[in-house]
Amino acid sequence: MKIQFYSLTTVENAVATVDAGADLIGLVVEGGIQVPEEISVEHAREIFNAIDGRALGIALSLSTDPDIICCMANAVQPHAVHLAARNLTTDALAQVRADLDKNIRIMAAIPVTGPEAVDVARERSDYSDYFLLDSVADSQADITGVTGKTHDWNISRQIVEAVSIPVVLAGGLSPDNVAKAIEVVRPWGVDSYTHTNLPGDRMLKDLDQVHAFVRNTRDTAARLGL
Repeated sequence: MKIQFYSLTTVENAVATVDAGADLIGLVVEGGIQVPEEISVEHAREIFNAIDGRALGIALSLSTDPDIICCMANAVQPHAVHLAARNLTTDALAQVRADLDKNIRIMAAIPVTGPEAVDVARERSDYSDYFLLDSVADSQADITGVTGKTHDWNISRQIVEAVSIPVVLAGGLSPDNVAKAIEVVRPWGVDSYTHTNLPGDRMLKDLDQVHAFVRNTRDTAARLGL
């Protein structure tokens, strides 16, 4: 069971999160919609260099422009680029696949809004190496994720069963509910952002919560043989 954390903004906090057991470290890199935790290409490379060989680096883009996405990803050279813009078209995703450096994988966000998400996942599986299943807010027209809320895990389980690529479950996961989420969905990995941040701080991880999340994930995966 792989464990991913977002959104790291300092080398020290990223290294400490890896020390706590993270397998994947996610960074929001400049370009597209501006958010508080966005960092520069140069700073993203610094963080990924610091964790190289110990955890995989995931660079999140909020852009819908394939040229902007590929320019950023090709400059940062992460393990994968995470595409989280809700209105990214399948044609744009296909263009990213064609223009991206061949050693960079694609993690496509799937908004789990209802049963239709299963068909969206099937449609996008040919252009993706991973899926990240996430929640969306009613007022959130542009971004998949960052709600701090869960979604219908039964639909996420259907997506896991419908596609052949690794699936990361996100959306409101915390040390308190990650075990149940894993039991229901049986994903390849789990992701946490909101509920493992320092209280009131989007920029830094709460290492006590990170340790608890890792411990509960590992214990559950071992119990279920995942």
